[in-house]
Amino acid sequence: MAVQEVNKDAEVSQRVMKLQTTQEIIKAALKEQERKNTELIASLRIVEWELDDACKKTMRSQASMAALLLQEAGSARKLQAAAVLAYL
Repeated sequence: MAVQEVNKDAEVSQRVMKLQTTQEIIKAALKEQERKNTELIASLRIVEWELDDACKKTMRSQASMAALLLQEAGSARKLQAAAVLAYL
């Protein structure tokens, strides 16, 4: 009977040790995953800033092009008006 108790205690101790080892492995894996997630978030923020900057540059460029087109359209209207007046 005592031998069985000792064997059960040994089995329980062995299971506890395995569970503790598994727990440590899981904790380490979670820490590593957290580190990777932090790096990924940082990378995504950099990409977001770069995209935002590119969008702002594109919008400024498009606004400049639109202003030039409006100026050209205004000049073209003036030329049309002058041609109409000259015809009259």
